[in-house]
Amino acid sequence: MEILRYYQADIMLILSGMCGIISVFVYMTDSMSRKRKGILIQLELCAMFLLISDRRAYIFRGNTRLSAGGWCASATSWFSS
Repeated sequence: MEILRYYQADIMLILSGMCGIISVFVYMTDSMSRKRKGILIQLELCAMFLLISDRRAYIFRGNTRLSAGGWCASATSWFSS
């Protein structure tokens, strides 16, 4: 479990990148209807945005010198609810 704690932010970055790549691939495909493509693209982009904001909140957690830390933690909590 220590290795997961050490690499948690990097894993979140990789997963958010994968969500972005999947949304591009869904956009390029011709085998789905427009409605289904739009739903999948929105789903993947929302997941990517949540992972990025959660990663930033994790990085800035506990850092009281930067105002971005409190903002990121609050924004992530608001988006996740």
